[in-house]
Amino acid sequence: MKVKTVQCKNFEMWNWSPMMLIGKTPKIKFVCGECEKISEGRSDTIGSKGAYIQCKWCGTMNTIPITISED
Repeated sequence: MKVKTVQCKNFEMWNWSPMMLIGKTPKIKFVCGECEKISEGRSDTIGSKGAYIQCKWCGTMNTIPITISED
């Protein structure tokens, strides 16, 4: 079964977290692009379109438009 992927409606996060030292993003709070409920989590998957986090309410995978820079 393929999981539906959508763009999140809105998101907020810190720009740094100690979790980045082990390959995870800072905690991201986002509005799901499918059910429009607020969800949060961390991602260890960053693709060309951003981070991917699954909504805890509807299970839809949300793309969070961020990039990681080593500057």
